[in-house]
Amino acid sequence: MPRAETISRVLDGTKPLTQRIPSPGEAGAVARWRSADGLGAVLFIRHRRDGMLAAELSLAVRDAAGRWRDLELDSGTNEYPDIFSTPRDPSGAVPLGITETLVSEAEFRNGTATTARFLEVWVGDAITSVTCATNSATTEQEVSPLGVCLAGVVGEESAAVHVRVGNKTLHVISLSEAPVE
Repeated sequence: MPRAETISRVLDGTKPLTQRIPSPGEAGAVARWRSADGLGAVLFIRHRRDGMLAAELSLAVRDAAGRWRDLELDSGTNEYPDIFSTPRDPSGAVPLGITETLVSEAEFRNGTATTARFLEVWVGDAITSVTCATNSATTEQEVSPLGVCLAGVVGEESAAVHVRVGNKTLHVISLSEAPVE
């Protein structure tokens, strides 16, 4: 399946997020994020043949017809932390990566340039909710089957990711100052 189609299907929810770490030589979509105003992101993890993990974050915009279009604004790393092969604290949260990019597309906010920031964070099985809070809004974030959450914010507002078990906040991670493992 072409990459643009995979991104579109993952963002639409018609292609599920991967349930396991990809085998060596394969890649899988491990997390997604969608804004109410039509920007989306998909985090792919590739298991390199040398055993190392690599990651790539791809952005897309929803067009006037409601379809996702790949912006071909990809960023990533060839040495992604392998948090999947060792046991972790079930109530833990581990920042994995942070990305900031400039988005200027006619189909998104009429082409007005703005920044988009994303925090990739792994959360343990005990975590019941992850939210991203700015001064103007708090938005629930999706946690994938592998425990990876892609939290995002559009614009210059400061933002923090809140990781909770029930009503108790266990971790607060700044979207701009997260220490990455």
